[in-house]
Parts: sequence; C-alpha cells; structure tokens
Amino acid sequence: MRSAEEKSHFEIKPVIISVIIGSLFALAVSLMILLAASAAVIWGIISPESTSIVAICACLVGAFTGALLAIKKIKHQPLLIGAITGLALFVLFILIGLIFYFRVMPQNGIGLLLGTVGGGALAGVLKATLTKKRHR
Repeated sequence: MRSAEEKSHFEIKPVIISVIIGSLFALAVSLMILLAASAAVIWGIISPESTSIVAICACLVGAFTGALLAIKKIKHQPLLIGAITGLALFVLFILIGLIFYFRVMPQNGIGLLLGTVGGGALAGVLKATLTKKRHR
C-alpha cells in the first residue's frame, strides 16, 4: 500500500502524455474546421476578409475539444491542464508555420494565442464547474 507521501506526489508523466494527445487532437479538429472554411471561401459563402476571424474561431474550438480530451484523463487542475493544452496547440501552429513557410506569420499571432489558450481554459472552467456540481 502506498504511503501518504507517495499519494500526495503529483506525477507529471501522465499529464504530459494527455496534453500531447489533447493538443494533437485539437490540431486535427482545427485543421478540419479550417479546411471546411477554405472550401466555404472558395464557394463564396464566407468573404475572404473574414478569414482571420474564422481562423481564430477554429483555433478556439479545436483547443476546447482537445483540452476536454486532455482533462478527461487528468482529474487535478483542469484549468491549468486546459490552458497548457491550448498553449501546446499554439506552439504546434507556430512550428507548422516555420516548417512550411520558413517564418512565423505575425498577422494574427495574439488573436491565435488568445483563442487557443482561451479555448483550453474554457474547457478547464467547464470541467471544474461540472465536477464541483457532482460532489454536492
């Protein structure tokens, strides 16, 4: 049986694994939304001027879903895990920009950062409030 010291120890390995899985899932969701949005721009449903707003919304939705997946496996600190998952998604988008364009596109950098971290934190807040309601 574990001692009290071992029970209070917070293991970091499952947190890192769930954040990586959540951010990769968030990347897949965001790219699917962006693919659908690009098709809508080609067909004339969405104007090309509103693509930056669509990109931020896609990042927010992707970070929200990825953070929900990451928080599902980790019960401690849902707000922190969600925000870190959103930040990992932002880093993935930066890396993709560096790999394919050899530079970082600064046009919507702050908006994408706020969208990804905000979406992850929103999932953390949602999970924390639902968890508190169940304990009552």
